[in-house]
Amino acid sequence: AVDCVNLIALAAVQAGSDAPRDVQGQMAAVSDGGASCVSFADCVVLMSQGLQVHYNGLSGPVKLSSTSGDLETAWFEPCTFTAEGTDGVSNAPFSLP
Repeated sequence: AVDCVNLIALAAVQAGSDAPRDVQGQMAAVSDGGASCVSFADCVVLMSQGLQVHYNGLSGPVKLSSTSGDLETAWFEPCTFTAEGTDGVSNAPFSLP
């Protein structure tokens, strides 16, 4: 969830707008092809220097397709909930691809 929010926020910064279509148009751009960064603050500093950023995320590398917007690279940790409402990891973490 943190990586998703950071990607959206970075796309808004890159777009110079919080209009949904403007943000959508920059999502893939901030997930690949630039200077590597792992936090929103670090990425914004690089962007303020005129650099393209590649947000690698707190959970690991994140990359969105520039044509479809679909995830190409990401890390997941599946979770489950018991009948009592407690959470737990259901399987070993995995990544795409």
